[in-house]
Amino acid sequence: MRASFCLCSVLVLFAAGLHAAAAPNAELDAVITRARARLGAEEALTAVKSVHFEGTYETSGEAADSQKGTIEMIFQKPFQHRSIIVSSTGREEVTGLDGLESWMRVKEGKDQRLTLYPKEQTKTLRANTWQALEFYRGVDRIGGTVELVGEETVDGVLCSKVIFRHDATLTWTRYFDKATGRLVLTETAQGKTREEGEIIADGVRSPKKLISTVKNAAGKDVTVTITFNKVTVNEPFAANLFTVPTMASLRQ
Repeated sequence: MRASFCLCSVLVLFAAGLHAAAAPNAELDAVITRARARLGAEEALTAVKSVHFEGTYETSGEAADSQKGTIEMIFQKPFQHRSIIVSSTGREEVTGLDGLESWMRVKEGKDQRLTLYPKEQTKTLRANTWQALEFYRGVDRIGGTVELVGEETVDGVLCSKVIFRHDATLTWTRYFDKATGRLVLTETAQGKTREEGEIIADGVRSPKKLISTVKNAAGKDVTVTITFNKVTVNEPFAANLFTVPTMASLRQ
């Protein structure tokens, strides 16, 4: 199992765990409002145009090829994303989203290859980018729905259970502390993620650490821990950072 399998799953969990939308329901709106307030003041959240995460990752579990390395993620409105994953072996994976196009470039030693993602992968990256920048509110404007389905105790905390759906294949279940709005747990088909600690940048709270459990190709549990050492809000990024690489750039 490659580290990229786990990390792609975790990136879905991470972004999904950060942001989505509210429907016209008073109780649900109260849950979303409380969760947003946990992340920052309304003025700070609405002012966000980009978020840049930098840190490290480590995989552990029954997989024989547990790995570690660095990870960098950039999200910029409206639908631009770039992630850079570099393992301790030197393997580099760069994933990009530019509107309706998405891609991955893999570099190992002198070898490089570029893959253009199909529609479904692009849709997932667009959903992740929206969520990472909109702070739980607005998925209805891009065709999604959100539903408050009840209460459940998670890790000893009474939570509001909320399901966010971008479509039938992009669904996440999140558990918010009823008292504080803190995100306690995120579940998707890929696995589960919990957060630890916090980093506050420009008045916006982000997790310091993400601890996710996902399945590898053999169906075994793998734990992926991402630790962020820096989060930057509203750093401007040039449009060409997200565009599909040219053949000339691959030869450099």
